Parts: sequence; structure tokens; C-alpha cells
Amino acid sequence: MLLQKIKAWLVLQESKALKMPQILQLIETLGDPIEYIGIKSDKWDKVDFLSTQQIDYLQKDHTIDNWEKIKRLVKEHNIHFITILDDEYPDELKNIYHFPLFLFAMGDLDILQKEKKGGIVGTRKPSAYGRICTKKICEQLCFADFVIVSGLATGIDAEAHHAALDYNGKTIAVLAHGLDVIYPPQNRELAKQISKKGLLITEYIPFSKMSKWNFIQRNRIISGLSQFVAIMEGKAKSGAMLTANFALEQGRDIFALPGNITIDSAEGPNTLIQNGANCISSANTINDYYQEKFEPRITTREVNLEPEEEFIYKIIKDNPPHIHADDLITITNYDFGRLSNAIFMLELKDLVKKIEGNRYICCN
Repeated sequence: MLLQKIKAWLVLQESKALKMPQILQLIETLGDPIEYIGIKSDKWDKVDFLSTQQIDYLQKDHTIDNWEKIKRLVKEHNIHFITILDDEYPDELKNIYHFPLFLFAMGDLDILQKEKKGGIVGTRKPSAYGRICTKKICEQLCFADFVIVSGLATGIDAEAHHAALDYNGKTIAVLAHGLDVIYPPQNRELAKQISKKGLLITEYIPFSKMSKWNFIQRNRIISGLSQFVAIMEGKAKSGAMLTANFALEQGRDIFALPGNITIDSAEGPNTLIQNGANCISSANTINDYYQEKFEPRITTREVNLEPEEEFIYKIIKDNPPHIHADDLITITNYDFGRLSNAIFMLELKDLVKKIEGNRYICCN
């Protein structure tokens, strides 16, 4: 039944015989396409807004590109398929312009019904400041039971998803392609974790061709699902700013992280703030705006440190906001190679970051 349902909806959406207003009118008139697409049915007698040629076309049994591959994917990976007629389809998306007719999903569908969802987006090449702020803000949002919504891109998006997982929160990754592939490839493990503890969703058919346009359109779903969108870092012309534009059109709240005016990735958020967006002045700004009350929770994130790593980490943590590498050599009495190896391991464990001027800061 699920595969029949998927095929009927795919035939309807991919049909070149109908435009979207006609598709929506057909669904409103006849209901679920599984009951009449590819079928000679008396139901078609109720349709007076399509031509005879259009109706004849829709009654035929059409083939779907890569259909055998799609069937295997759905069966082997427990793919969910929800349409605008299903109870699981999020109400927030029904009210946006050009809403998706259906969504393919992998993971916990119940997350879509959570009322408190927030979009966290930004540049693919964030600064250490941007990463740290993203992590801190997502931590506080998770404590207040907000679902973190983002796009699985490298940089800020990945940081937001990781933070939600680290702090026992829920997260939704909106993909710009089918569930048969994960892009970028370096986020495959992250996507796997999200599919187990969160939710992957996409409007795109498995094995369909990717395009730049898909990534732009993906952003309208990120903002559409969300109560607010927070722009952490991004150029004035960037995907993050496109998400902000979608959010404005959809009537969502906008938050922006102020940044260094000499850095390109601060252009977008600073411009938004100048134009009236809510300024993120602390990790609790968003929770305070919505008057959220919560108690910080103990997280399950465990990081094992070697004695040298723990020693250096404590020094960096005890010397805010940053400490120069030369000072670390002086305090530890380590040679450069020994210090570099320990710091490298701390960076891999996402505990410290190197910033300009050969200085190091603590990430949590």
C-alpha cells in the first residue's frame, strides 16, 4: 500500500499535463491520488476543470524513473512518506507559499509535531566565535525543549545538529536531495546519527538529480517548519540570508548574531540587526524572548582526555577569553611538537579552537 501511495503521488506531481493549481484542485475534489491516479474510475466524473486529454493521461499506468531503486530504498531503510492529506504532515508547512505536496523522511516522525522548533543556519565556513556561539545557543534551546532545524550543510548547520545531539535534544535535517545520498559526504555519519535520534526530511524524490535550485528551495522548508530562524554567520548574499528572507515572507521571528564588522561572514547578521532583527546578545536571548523557563540538564556527552590534554585544556579554560601559544609553551614547559600534538587532539575532540594571532580559546 505504501509503495502504491508513493507511486500515485509521484505520477501526479511529475505529470507535465497539470500545473500545481490544478493538482491542488484535483486533490481537493477527489482526495488521495492512490484512489484515482492510473485507474479508470467513476471518480473522474466529478472533475470538470480538466480536459479530456488530461484525464485520459492521468488514468494511464505510468512508469516512474528509478522506480525499482526507490522501492528497494523504501523497504530497506524504513522510509516514511507523508503527504499534505496525512495527519503527520506539519501544519506549519501548509501555510507557506509553494508548500511541498509530500515529504520523504527517515527517523522519528513525532518530532514534526513538536510545537517549539527553531531554525539555526549560517555560513559553511564559520569562525571559531560563530561555532562556539552556535553550540552555546543550541544548548540552551535544547534545555528549553526546542527542536533544532537546519540543513545538514558543513559549518554552522552541522554545528547546530551536533549540539542538539550532544545535549540530548531533538533535531531535524532538511535535505536538498533524495534520501539515497547525503551531501556533503563528510556529514554522512552525522546524518546517520540524526536518522536514529532525530529526523531527516526532504521533498525530493530518491535518485533525482541535484541542483543549486534545490538548496535554495530547501531553505523555505527550514524556515517554514520553524517558529523562528537564527542567522549565526553569513555574507550579505548567502544561503543563510535567503533563509532569512523566506522567514520574513512566512512571518517567522528573526534573530541574528552580531559579528566583527571586518569579517565578511558578519555582513548578513549585522545587516539584519540594522534592519530590525532581534539581536542575539547572549546564549539565552531566544529563550528569554519567548519567556522559556527551564533547568539545565546533565548531558550524556563524554570526552576522554589524556593527562597532557587535560592539563592544557584546563590552562586554556582558566585563561579566558584566549591564550597565546607562546604562553602555553611557557606555562607547560613543553616543546612545540609536544604542545602541538596535544592541542591537535583537543581540537579533534572539539574542546579548543585556534583563532587569529596564534591564540586558543575554549569551546565550552
